[in-house]
Amino acid sequence: MNRSGHIIILRPDLDKRNYESSDFMQKNVELLDRLRKLLNFINPSNYRGTGREFFSSAPYFFDADEGIMKHWDTADLKTYDSLLARQQFAKLEEANTPQDTLDDLCFFSFADMQSVYDLIDDKEKYEIVEFIENETTTNSKTLGFDVGYLAADYLVIADTAIKPTWHGPDFDDMQDIVEHLKQLNEHCLFPTLQQANSYRELYLTKSWGEKEMYEGQFTTIQIRTT
Repeated sequence: MNRSGHIIILRPDLDKRNYESSDFMQKNVELLDRLRKLLNFINPSNYRGTGREFFSSAPYFFDADEGIMKHWDTADLKTYDSLLARQQFAKLEEANTPQDTLDDLCFFSFADMQSVYDLIDDKEKYEIVEFIENETTTNSKTLGFDVGYLAADYLVIADTAIKPTWHGPDFDDMQDIVEHLKQLNEHCLFPTLQQANSYRELYLTKSWGEKEMYEGQFTTIQIRTT
């Protein structure tokens, strides 16, 4: 059975803006400039994969033992928006997080995420997307295929071509990567599962890339609108 779920994620143009204005990126602007020129066939503002900022429960968490909502002691709540939405998310996380599993991944239904989205102050900043692991069949809502950690924000299309953060590409060892990236569609995703799998296999051969902690940790993910 293919694992699937839904997430609330920042709009692509806003995610790109946050990334490019970050302190990290300001210190590496020349490298990003070089990458953008090399990959001038990609518009990073169109990236609809899951390697974007998630809406989260931070700074809240639900203490099931005490049956109450708490927040981090160091958190200044004035710096957070949509506090009711974050509290709702914290309740869902407590209810959905599996125990004693290898990756402790949370999978939320559309109804779960809609209940959070309804409480967000600036809804236009976010979208709800569905992700489905290793799903070949597409439909009218399919945006394309991403590659990376399931139900998490590390995706290798994003970290190679859209917003390098952890394992940016080696410019002397990416010509084959570039040829694969030329297959991306208008959403900066692969049109087919086979193309995404081929990119995954190539990426795993790169010494400069992120490594799997266990076989199959990098997976292929179909992204759909809701």
